[in-house]
Amino acid sequence: MKKMDREEFIIVMSLIFEQIESSKRFEEIKESHIGLIFYHLYIKCKRLYITINNVMDAKFSNSYVEAIPLIRTLMDSYFHISFITNEKDHKKIIEAYDWLIKSDMKKTASRMKHSEELADLEKKFIESTNLELEVPKEFKFITSTRGLAKETENLHFYRKYYGLLSAFVHFNPLAFHNYGTVVDGVFFFNQQEENDERELEVRKLFDKLSILFIADIVKLLDTEDSLSELNALINMYERGYKNGIRH
Repeated sequence: MKKMDREEFIIVMSLIFEQIESSKRFEEIKESHIGLIFYHLYIKCKRLYITINNVMDAKFSNSYVEAIPLIRTLMDSYFHISFITNEKDHKKIIEAYDWLIKSDMKKTASRMKHSEELADLEKKFIESTNLELEVPKEFKFITSTRGLAKETENLHFYRKYYGLLSAFVHFNPLAFHNYGTVVDGVFFFNQQEENDERELEVRKLFDKLSILFIADIVKLLDTEDSLSELNALINMYERGYKNGIRH
């Protein structure tokens, strides 16, 4: 996508955010059972979108590398948005996230109990947590990214990208080549050659995720005012990358 198109893409995304937040449905949904979950996901995705753009445009070579872990987080959040958008049973959504909270508390307490030094508050947390908790089979999907991807029919998307993105989240000695270049058989750190092809692939995935999550939110809120802008984003993507948005 050309620089001019990218600037237009960001402007249109900003306009859609404004339209969403000024819509009557956006205000109404906070009164629903899934209001808290929706607002949390919405603001998380919006802040991630803004932050990733800032990192991608940072004034050092190959800054897109540092954006990759954030793009993986955006993908996680998109799967959650896809779930609450497409699941019609609000009771199932509420129960699923209740089980996710309990499951995460169990994981935290299970790790914490092996610590040699625990504050009184931490001890109380462990004592109040059910360490024998078993998530019911019908809700196990919510406790793993893969399970959520499968539940939301995004498994192909998960398989194609998630493992690659994850390699950039934790320190991996094999990833050193992203932070330097080889000259006459000698590797020099912090002297990266620009990798336009790889950066293009990262930007392409980021733009695709941005469209997918904003499209699901527009669908959930039924904000007709945003449909023309959403179509403009899709057209810019397909024109800029010579590729369809569907995964």
